[in-house]
Order: sequence, then structure tokens, then C-alpha cells
Amino acid sequence: MNIDVGLNSDVDVPARKLHIQTSFLPDKKCASVTIFDGGSVVKKRHFRITNADSAALIEREVRQCHELVKTDIELLFHMADKVHSSDHTHSILHLGQLFLDRGFYDEAVEQFEYARKVGGDKVDSDIELGKAYFNKGDYKSAYLQITAAIERYPKYPDLYMQLGKTLWRQERFAAARKQFKKAMALNENYWDAYFSLGYALVESIIEFPVHAELAPPIERLREGEQNFRKAMRITQDLDVDLMEAGLEKLKEANGPTEALDFFEQARKVEGQARLFDSEFYLKFMFGQLDDNNQTLDFYIDHIEKVLTENPSYADLRHSLGVAYLLKGWQCFGKATGEFEKAVEINPSYEKAKKKLKLMQNDGRGLLILLRAILQ
Repeated sequence: MNIDVGLNSDVDVPARKLHIQTSFLPDKKCASVTIFDGGSVVKKRHFRITNADSAALIEREVRQCHELVKTDIELLFHMADKVHSSDHTHSILHLGQLFLDRGFYDEAVEQFEYARKVGGDKVDSDIELGKAYFNKGDYKSAYLQITAAIERYPKYPDLYMQLGKTLWRQERFAAARKQFKKAMALNENYWDAYFSLGYALVESIIEFPVHAELAPPIERLREGEQNFRKAMRITQDLDVDLMEAGLEKLKEANGPTEALDFFEQARKVEGQARLFDSEFYLKFMFGQLDDNNQTLDFYIDHIEKVLTENPSYADLRHSLGVAYLLKGWQCFGKATGEFEKAVEINPSYEKAKKKLKLMQNDGRGLLILLRAILQ
């Protein structure tokens, strides 16, 4: 089925000129949504398209993905002012995580730094700041944040992996390798450490074909494949078909660049549960849940699809529970509104007045429950 779906939108947010471009990838049966900032790619997001039976259904679902990403960005920046002015460190950290995931690294750094300013010693944001600075390309600041975190958490393998990635970007390859190995030593089943080292080795062939601290390209390819296959044996969080496609590309003369694209897409649900929870939390706490349930229904549908293929993800089960609870809250609010309208229309409607009073009383308890669960 030959389908050409192309959508473009400009997004008006502070200090940035954002553009969203969406297309349908028939070979992967997904919508590819790319966010640009002044011509530079900020983030690419892929959404599986399930209604692929007709061109009309595909176009409708692709358009929905496009609009949801657009709305998501608009709400994210809109919430930022409210969250910032609240001086509520828990919310500020949630916001920083969302900015970090969406590719807005300057805003992420700003939120994590501000959370530390507001919360003082009670706020530990070194790890998040390290990742934000790393993705921003400020490797010196990333190094300082990560090494500070290691002093407090010397047994946390994720920190050593992040330090390894940072040192690699600083072209300190021998030192970086030692940090990757430390992460693996602390947790021999830490698949992301093997994956990240494999990715770095393949990437280095493109950027540094010859380097005093690096083996010849053929040896790096061999070691990279070994690390990728180790990661694939350890985890189900990698799409095997995409990984194999990437490994096949490595056999081609100019294949590493295309291979890296396959490897990036192979990561399945990294951080999704935490990010879903953060988004639900902020939209609920700061009044940004849409009245028609469109965004919430989309995330529920998306989580359910992921769980169909990966039913053992406890974090996503937790997120789905939170989503259902929020949907229940929205329906509760709509029900209360209808009882209110009934009483406005007929002030002597005793049955409606009684139910409205019950809803208002129980609503306060449900609100307390929701706030406690979302903390």
C-alpha cells in the first residue's frame, strides 16, 4: 500500500522556533514525528500504527500522533511557568525529567538547577543534571555532576556508565572503557552498559577511523558486535529484528551510520513508565488534563500496546493503573458537572441534589487519594 502522509506545524514556545514534521514509514508501520528547533533536530519519536487496513485509517492515526506531539509540547512549556512559580521541588524535578526526555536540554538544566536552589540539600539532582549536560554537549559540566554523584553513590552502575559515555565524548577513550567495565563489574547483567559501549565503538569508526587509544576499525566492529549480542542475551528491552538488521549493516563498507539508526530504534521502552507518570502528575496537579480525554486515552492505548508485547513490565503496569485512576477522576468530574446542571435546571430535583452532595463529599476524598498516589 503506497501511502504518502506528510504533516507540518509550527509551535510557538518561548525562546525557540519549533517545527514539527510527521510522516508515515510503511516498512516499519509507524508514524515518525520529528521536532526541529531552527532547523536542528531536537527529538524523533516513533509511534506504531495499528490501523493499517486502509489509507484513511492510517492517515487519521498519523494525524493524531502529529497533533498529540504538538499539544504535548505546547502544554509542557505552558506548564513550565506554573511549575516554576510554585517552588514545589517535586514538581520541578518532574518537569525537568520531561524536558530532558523531549530533547529540551537547556530547559532541563534550568529546572534541575532551580530544584536544587529551592530544595537545598534535600534535593539530589546531580544524576539528572549530569545527563542533561551530557545531552546538551557540555561534557565538562556533565563530568563534574556525575563524579559528584559517584562520591555519594559509589555502587550505582548507571553512574559509571554515564561517566564512561562522558569520557568517551571527551575523547578519553581508555579512561571511558574503564568506567564501562566498572558498571559491568557492579552488575554483570547491566545490558545498557554493554549496549552503550557497543554503540560507542561503532560510532567511533565514523568519527575516529584512526586514534592512538582505539583499536583498528575491524577490531572495534568485532568488539562492538560482541557487546551488542551480550546485551541481547541479557534483556528483552531490545528489538531483536532491528538489532540483527543493524548488525548486518556493519558488514557493509559504509554501513555503520545506518546501523546506528537501527540500534537506536531497537530500544523499546526505556524510561517510558517514569515519564508517563511524570506527565500525568504535572497535568493533574497543574490543571492541564484535556477535557475530552484525548491525550489520556492515547497514553492508555499506547501503554496497553507495549504491555501486549511485554506483559512483565511492572513499571508500565503501575503507569497504566495511574492512567486509569486519572481517567476515573475525569469521569467523576464530568458526572458531578451533569448533576450540577440537573439541579440548575430544576432546583427542586431532590434526587439530583442528594447525588450532587454525595459526589462533592466523596470527591474531596478521591482528590486526596489522587494527590497521594501521584506524589
